[in-house]
Amino acid sequence: MIGSIHITNKCNLRCLYCYEDDKDIPGRHEFVISEDEIKERVEFLISSGIDCIEIIGGEPLLYPNLVKKTIEVIDGRTSCVISTNGMINTLAITDMIFDSGAKVAVSCDDLKTVEKYRRGIRYSTVL
Repeated sequence: MIGSIHITNKCNLRCLYCYEDDKDIPGRHEFVISEDEIKERVEFLISSGIDCIEIIGGEPLLYPNLVKKTIEVIDGRTSCVISTNGMINTLAITDMIFDSGAKVAVSCDDLKTVEKYRRGIRYSTVL
């Protein structure tokens, strides 16, 4: 079973189909999880018997320090997957992910969807 930790609802893209960008919903606000909440949620998921923790957002790699903290709290007790749109890729982030052993899941829509609905991204950039 997979459990998810939602790091943030902020994103570097503005995909027309994504609920994360819908600021018109009453009461909706942007959030970024705290380190204390990370610890609490990781411990809850692991104690619940989760086989894998998925780090999600918005775009979690907007906050690589929080992704790293989540991986540190997991501490190899279960597997970890970072779900990303693939647009934020620095050497420091690549090294952090490689060194941690975490897996990466890249949201990769078909060419038609990308060109039509994702603002600020070209399909070839992600690939």
